[in-house]
Amino acid sequence: MPSAAGDDHPFPYLLHRTIPTLYIGVLGAILLVTLVSVRLTGVRLRRTARYVDMFLLGAAFMLLETKNVIGFALYFGTTWLVNAMVFAGCCSPCCARWRSGAGCAGSISWCCN
Repeated sequence: MPSAAGDDHPFPYLLHRTIPTLYIGVLGAILLVTLVSVRLTGVRLRRTARYVDMFLLGAAFMLLETKNVIGFALYFGTTWLVNAMVFAGCCSPCCARWRSGAGCAGSISWCCN
């Protein structure tokens, strides 16, 4: 009788069932460089504490976008097609405003230049 399926090794291409130490080290280095860069620019961390909610909203949006990119990759399979669809989806609101003559607004103005 076969054993019950489990999800204790979800990435079969990894040799071990743990997060690789190189990956953890790179993430730690990125975090360290970010914190040092913020401190060197003179930003006071206490003043930015009131924007924690915006940080969390941005993190949630990034997780949602990552989930959508992975979903596109599962449906369509090719990396180039998935990237083209994501870029088209991100630029479509800006391009629609630009074609209507309303111009671009806010943070998406880079795609109209």
